[in-house]
Amino acid sequence: RFGSLTTSMLTLYASILNGLNWGELADALGGVSWFCRFLFEAYISFACLAFLNVVTGVFCHSAIESAQRDHEMLVNSMIQDKEFFLKGLEQLFQRIDDDTSGSITIGEFEAHFNDVEVKHLFEALGLDPADAWSLFSALDTDNSHTLNAEEFLDGCLHLRGAATAIDLANIKKELVKLRACTSGSLHE
Repeated sequence: RFGSLTTSMLTLYASILNGLNWGELADALGGVSWFCRFLFEAYISFACLAFLNVVTGVFCHSAIESAQRDHEMLVNSMIQDKEFFLKGLEQLFQRIDDDTSGSITIGEFEAHFNDVEVKHLFEALGLDPADAWSLFSALDTDNSHTLNAEEFLDGCLHLRGAATAIDLANIKKELVKLRACTSGSLHE
């Protein structure tokens, strides 16, 4: 199996591809010299480990590229969702603003609150208000009893979906401040 350079190369090639049992070849070379056996086993180890390294590297590289594309797709999807949400809110604002004044009063809000189309728009946008007054007061951040377009859009964006841990932490912080203010005024 190792008579000439060509057959030796073919034997080495076949042994790393499991065409030949490399254990038998190592035993045959061990009969010639322990050093030849050592070199052959080092060759087999290096060739197998190098191949595994290349395969692992290719797999990891493709997995990293795929994860980056997934992240980019997620970001693009979130941007598109937000744009869709904002367009829906603008349509909703224009539908509720009967007098086209650029602001919504509680009367306009209540008049359209039970409209089937308005309810469907709220549901499609991920907002599920229980009643008109509670939603209106939550959106009316400046307590002007009217909602301008910016106030309406920002409020709906903020109220969209479930409360996050940050929302709950802010509520807790405000309650602590309120408790400190009320306990300080009670002691005076």
